[in-house]
Amino acid sequence: MAIQLSFQDALREIKNRFDVLSIISKYIPVKKSGNSFVSVCPFHNDKSPSMHISPSKGIFKCFSCGASGDFLKFLVDYKKTPFMDVVKELAEECGIEIMQREKSPELSQEQELLFKLNKIAADFFENNLATHTEAKPVQNYLLNTRQLSEATIKDFSLGYSLQNKTALFEHLKTYAEFTEYINNVEFLIRCGLFLEDKNNIELVIDRFRGRLMIPIKDREGRIIAFGARALESNTQQNTQTNTQPKYLNSPETPIYHKSHHLFGWNIASNFTREKRKVLLLEGYFDVIQAHQRGIDYAVGSLGTALTKEQVSILYQSNLSRRIILGFDVDNAGLRALESSLNVFQESKFSQKLELQVLQFDDDSKDIDEYLIKNSIEKMDKLLENLPAAYPFLIRNKVQNTNLDNTTERSETLNNLIELIAKVQDPIEREILSESCARELSFTKSTIMQMLSKKIDSHKTYSESVSNTFKADGNSSRFSGNNKNNQKKILRGYTSTLAKKQNNRTDKLILSLLLLTSDEELIRKISEYIIEDPTLKDTKETLLWKPLPARLSLITQAENEIEVNLRELIVIAKSNEKANVQELFNQIVEEQNKYAKFMKVVKSKTGN
Repeated sequence: MAIQLSFQDALREIKNRFDVLSIISKYIPVKKSGNSFVSVCPFHNDKSPSMHISPSKGIFKCFSCGASGDFLKFLVDYKKTPFMDVVKELAEECGIEIMQREKSPELSQEQELLFKLNKIAADFFENNLATHTEAKPVQNYLLNTRQLSEATIKDFSLGYSLQNKTALFEHLKTYAEFTEYINNVEFLIRCGLFLEDKNNIELVIDRFRGRLMIPIKDREGRIIAFGARALESNTQQNTQTNTQPKYLNSPETPIYHKSHHLFGWNIASNFTREKRKVLLLEGYFDVIQAHQRGIDYAVGSLGTALTKEQVSILYQSNLSRRIILGFDVDNAGLRALESSLNVFQESKFSQKLELQVLQFDDDSKDIDEYLIKNSIEKMDKLLENLPAAYPFLIRNKVQNTNLDNTTERSETLNNLIELIAKVQDPIEREILSESCARELSFTKSTIMQMLSKKIDSHKTYSESVSNTFKADGNSSRFSGNNKNNQKKILRGYTSTLAKKQNNRTDKLILSLLLLTSDEELIRKISEYIIEDPTLKDTKETLLWKPLPARLSLITQAENEIEVNLRELIVIAKSNEKANVQELFNQIVEEQNKYAKFMKVVKSKTGN
């Protein structure tokens, strides 16, 4: 009879019963060498014993490719099996049954319903694409414009949502298991596939209408959300696609948190360890085209700025830690590249990653276009010799700078100093500093002096914020029980800033944002669009986020204020887009006033 243990107790028992030498020797030959054992490393093309196994320390390490860890890590990498499955397998060998952690039955049931509902919707969309006359232009678009094969269309379960605003809803009615939910408007909206009918709040309409449907799947292949693309041929007939963006994505639901997923990961996860690299792309069709041409280690970031959760997935997905960033070749793509590099540097894996950039040898704007125009052999050759990410970005910024213009040259230098200062590895910082000095014709000593000041300012700023607003329960004014004073100070400062702008912009609001120390909460909230309540009926709010990616912009409910003021965000009507650069300059100016504001806060709080 199996012994029932909690997961943690089972894990401890497994570590007591097994050792690194006995486990590894089951799969590969080992031989004694001094006080340890050696073996040919199975994780790279090893010709001589590079892997050392230390029974006394309970670890293995390859001094050639860097693979290392305990016997559990060895099994995960060698068998290409998830950690939980490895633990369960060893538990069974020990006669241990791992007790399942209790979950909320209500939440678990809803999650199961959502998985089923998404599968029904995907099948419906897929059948529409294959059989409905309305979908003919979409079929033509996929087969001819995108040059996708029928096999690829099927592999990615591509489909089409009809223009009828209740087509999916009516289809859902035919399923008996959803009968009790048909009139549950709250549930139907929460599932992400429907919207409230403005003409009757007791009814819903389909969220996606007249669009090419792209299912988003989790690692297990379950459909958790959809990306929906509008086609130009449909915009004249469909008012939704006339007023909505080209891409319309599912909102977050109980089974979908986009910052925790990667598009195509359900397929790529089977190949990234074998290929020892990951190709991170921007668009759905970049990933789909890459997979069609055999680049099965490609994934997409789901239309969001790269998150620390996604970095963690990328890091753990391949043994070499080689990550290729394949963003579009335009200004937006370069901004995305810089933003992603900042997120990588913020992660705890920053010094373990090899970051490269996909650079095309023609005028292609993205990998989708490149693969349509070129052979896979040419693509493979391109992937063999890629530039490192930071030197690429430095060269690009310099190439777009008029070096004869002192102001431009100085601005580029300051921008690069800001970029390099975030690099965690001091050796890499020095190498990049030399490159920066060479490219911009500055002395290395000048660069290093500026870099040192920038790094010191980052540390000082971080310490100042932490020490001033840290809610340790002992501060007289900012503790959890005395938040009203903090709120008054913040509201007063916000009001002052807003009043300054009244003469410039009709509906401009400068909102002070609060930055929590909980990174997961930061990432989650920063994905949402923040709307000015006074503009809620216009649907034309512009959210301008010009600040460095390392500083997440968030809002929090007042009852969650425990933390520190950090940055500013500008919200304006869409007809103010022409003033975006001016607004950006305003933000920079207000950021420079931050130190003075901190003194005011300290004087009012007695800290």
